[in-house]
Amino acid sequence: MEPGPPGPGAARPARRAAPVLIVALFSGLLSALFIDGPVSAHGGDAGLEILPSRVAAGDPVRLVGDDFEAGDRVRLTLLTADGDVALGEVVTDPDGHFTTEIVLPADLDARPYEVRATDSFGDTVAGYFTVDRTTPSTPGLPVSVVPGLQAIAAAGVAAVAGLWLLRWRRSGHPANTKRAERRFPS
Repeated sequence: MEPGPPGPGAARPARRAAPVLIVALFSGLLSALFIDGPVSAHGGDAGLEILPSRVAAGDPVRLVGDDFEAGDRVRLTLLTADGDVALGEVVTDPDGHFTTEIVLPADLDARPYEVRATDSFGDTVAGYFTVDRTTPSTPGLPVSVVPGLQAIAAAGVAAVAGLWLLRWRRSGHPANTKRAERRFPS
């Protein structure tokens, strides 16, 4: 005996997975849009990160360099509209990494900036950050705490939307009932 078409109340696993997939994609999209993480530079294998990526003028930032030559001297330069500002030199550790903290000039305008790290061979990589007049300058509290709260809020919104969608589909809403009657006439 061959099974017949499923009735109006029969479960369809492939269709029930669709709302979960939609919620997962939606929450991933929200996370990608609202999480403000470190911005990495691109240039060969070496890289430069500036943490946090949004700051106020005069705030400290951490520069993290990766994959330079071991024990190499790296010159750090901030590019501004008025010219280049030397931020100093660092020496990489035996693994070719460095971490240093600098205090940004207090007279920077609100806009994106570039920091360049140039090794002794003349190879240069860049990292970027944005000076924002509305960014709070709170000593001891990194600005990157705020994006974590945004991620939690985005996940909460996605979860509520997903639960609402699942409940609506199972509620016997007239749109759902009419659709089932069209597919499986009595």
